[in-house]
Amino acid sequence: MKYRKIYLKDVTSLNTGATLEFYQAEVNTDGIVEKRPTLLILPGGGYQGCSDREAEPVAFRFVSEGFNCFVLRYTCKTKYPVPQLEVVASMDYVKKNYKEYDLLDTNISLVGFSAGGHLAASVGAYYKELADQLSIPADNARPFALILGYPVISSTIPNTHQRSIETMTGGDERMLDKVSIEKHITKDFPPTYIFTTKTDTVVNPENSKILYETLKKANIPAKFDLFETGIHGGSLYSYRVYDAYIRENPEVRKNAIWVNNATDFIYNLIYKK
Repeated sequence: MKYRKIYLKDVTSLNTGATLEFYQAEVNTDGIVEKRPTLLILPGGGYQGCSDREAEPVAFRFVSEGFNCFVLRYTCKTKYPVPQLEVVASMDYVKKNYKEYDLLDTNISLVGFSAGGHLAASVGAYYKELADQLSIPADNARPFALILGYPVISSTIPNTHQRSIETMTGGDERMLDKVSIEKHITKDFPPTYIFTTKTDTVVNPENSKILYETLKKANIPAKFDLFETGIHGGSLYSYRVYDAYIRENPEVRKNAIWVNNATDFIYNLIYKK
C-alpha cells in the first residue's frame, strides 16, 4: 500500500488545517502501475469531527476493489460552505494532478457517511456555485458519482440529526432550505448510490428514502439499499470497525454487501453498462 498525506493549505488557496490522505495499491510484480478510478472519502461525525472508522478502513476496502482513494479530514464545527469548499478544492487539486497519482482519469466520486453524506450531497447540488467561489472550472468541482452511507439529507424530517443541521446553518433559520438537499436536485446532480438501515435511530432513514425518490423523479441514475437492521455508523459492518457489535449481532454482517453494490454502481457508470 502506498500512502501520502497532503496538507490542503499547501496545495490550494485555502487557509485550512484540512488534510488529504492518499491510498494506492502497490505496483504489480511486472512493475506496471495500473491506473484506477478515484474515490474521495468523507467520514461522518455530525460535523463535529471525522470518524476514524469511516476513514482509513474504508479506503483500504475500496483499494481492494480496484480504486485509488483519498480521505479528506475536513474542517468541522463550522457552517456552510467551509467544508464544502474544502471538498471542491481537494477535487480541483486531484484532477489537476491525476497523472501524478496514477489515476484512471480526472473523474472523482465522493463517498460520504452520515454528516459526510450530507457534505457529499451538498457538493453534488451546489458544485457550480462552490466552484465560482474558488474561481475554478465547474467541471473540476462536479463529482462523477456519489456513494452515501446513512446520510443526513433534509432539515425537515423528524430525527434527521439536528446537530448536523444546526452546525451547517450556524443557527440561521434562513439557511434551513439551503441545507435540505432534496429540495435542490437538478438534472446535473451526480448519479448516486445510497444505503442505510431501517433501525437507524440517529439519522432517520427517511433521509435516504426522500433523496432516492427525488432522484428517481428527476431521472438521475440511483440505487438504494435499505437493510433490515444495523446501528448508525456501521461503516463496513466488519470486525475491524465494530468488533463487539458484530459478534453480538452477526446478522448485520450481511450489510457489508453495500461495498460490492457501490463498486458495481461506479464501474457500471464508468464502462456504461
